[in-house]
Amino acid sequence: MNKPVLTALTATLSTPLLAAVFASLASAAQHDVSLAAAVDDNDFTITIVNDTSKQLEGDWYAKSADSDRLTSGGVVRAGDEANHAKRNVDDARYQVTWLREDIVDNQWGTDGLSDPQTAEPYSFTIGDGDDGGPNLRSGSLGRLFGSLGSLGSVR
Repeated sequence: MNKPVLTALTATLSTPLLAAVFASLASAAQHDVSLAAAVDDNDFTITIVNDTSKQLEGDWYAKSADSDRLTSGGVVRAGDEANHAKRNVDDARYQVTWLREDIVDNQWGTDGLSDPQTAEPYSFTIGDGDDGGPNLRSGSLGRLFGSLGSLGSVR
């Protein structure tokens, strides 16, 4: 084969392979970033775990039917976790929505904030909650997204 034909054939055959390799490198796994809450009396701590190789930025929002939105944000370093505590919170059932992004626009979080959605909103109750829901006052982690083993200890 002459050189121009061989070059064109090589480019044609390798383009889909290279595209697939770069696409897999650019996309991050859904379970690489997770959020959980620990409750202690009228205090709670949100823990965000970052199992990616990049630093992430973003926010989370906790809202009940009768409360102002509680929020926090900031940076979570690669391979680390960040804890955000709120103190003396009103008794209620709270729903947490969140978004985390890296510098190449990969996103993790809940619908309406993250595209694509990688997690459902996280719910927990402080006190009786007035909704018949579970009472997590004892400090139970409740329903987790991701594995408990990857969470580590809440500081």
